[in-house]
Amino acid sequence: MLAAGCGEEQRVPATAILVSVNSDLAPVTQLSRVEVELRDFEGQGPPVETRAFSISAEEPEEGQVNLPFSFGIARGRAERFRISVRGYGPDNRGRDKLVLQQTLISGFQHQQTLLLKVFLGSVCLGKLCADEDDVEATCYAESEGGIPAGSCGPIPERTELDAFPLDADPHAWTRLDASTPDAGMDAGRDAALDATADANDTGLDTGADVALQLPEAAPPEASLIDAMPDTGPPAPKPVMWSGSIANDAHDVCWINETGHTFEKFRYRDDDDSGKHLEVGNDADPEFIGLRFHLPLPKGVTIQAATLTLQRFPLVFADFPGNATASESMKVQVFDSAQVPAFMHIVETKHTDRGAIWPTAVNGFQVGATGQNTTSPNLSALVQHVIDRAEWSSGASVVFLLSVDTIKSGSYADFTDFSYNAANAAKLQLTYLPAP
Repeated sequence: MLAAGCGEEQRVPATAILVSVNSDLAPVTQLSRVEVELRDFEGQGPPVETRAFSISAEEPEEGQVNLPFSFGIARGRAERFRISVRGYGPDNRGRDKLVLQQTLISGFQHQQTLLLKVFLGSVCLGKLCADEDDVEATCYAESEGGIPAGSCGPIPERTELDAFPLDADPHAWTRLDASTPDAGMDAGRDAALDATADANDTGLDTGADVALQLPEAAPPEASLIDAMPDTGPPAPKPVMWSGSIANDAHDVCWINETGHTFEKFRYRDDDDSGKHLEVGNDADPEFIGLRFHLPLPKGVTIQAATLTLQRFPLVFADFPGNATASESMKVQVFDSAQVPAFMHIVETKHTDRGAIWPTAVNGFQVGATGQNTTSPNLSALVQHVIDRAEWSSGASVVFLLSVDTIKSGSYADFTDFSYNAANAAKLQLTYLPAP
């Protein structure tokens, strides 16, 4: 928007909100679609506007976006609004299901374009909060006001937003001729979205003669959005890689038996019922080790990493373990890219294989019998190993799975390579190539 003063044109920000959406979930495999719903701030009546964004991990096609992406909300008659951002991911049959949601209230400031950041955190995965005592609730991706991250709490109101600054680049702001019809959705209601699917950052439409048009990418001050394009080389595109356990020597369990700990390729060798791996919090504590050789050079940036295991499908007196589906494991990595090779039926502890990096990712649910279960984002763990001095392409990341919330006396069994190689543990990565 332009305003005249002292014989010169002065650029004035539009009264609008730029919403930036980001997530630590793996694109496509954990987060396939994002749906945005806009209502009046009390949440009454039908939605003012609803938009869906299909998530891509590669170069987005028409109708797709990469994370992070952004869109604008222009002011109509109302000063405040309520926005719900819902994340959908594929279920076991490949169909989209609602996996998490963030709802919040915000508002406009006159002649200010403000940045509202929405983070769909894995800590809220599967936590669709129910209203309690007529108080509407949402999951908190970060600790706030005494509410821990991953917990349900009242819908927050975001009033202190960062300004989205005007930039000196003339391509950043464009005045539209007053005779030109509005280019986007009319905002003459309480509030409306104006977004198209052919770019990450889209325009804002004020429903008036002047519209705000953002550049292809946002200024550097908008930390969740790419920086302004320059004359340098294009930014690297995300690459996806997936791999399975390569042979029976790459998935092991450590089992405490009568005071002695043994490293084994599988729990037992007698029949199919013994061809599993186990994590347990019972009289014989068990751990799982998983080794993956990665064809990644030094310098890559891991954006997302997930493990997928199959809960052991055979059901006998004590298989696949008595842990309930929602009980969980924690995941760590060995603090080396050169962990010695695993061996079968040797008396050794997992700590004899090398130091364990103290950082852990909790909340890897054991899942239901015969079903696949996928971990939270493990990118920090994988990145730590790749950043080590000895890392080179083809080196290995070795994960350690142990008890998180599995109750005392309980355990969970998972399919071993020797039982069914197709359902052995899998690792999926999304990474940016080295600059």
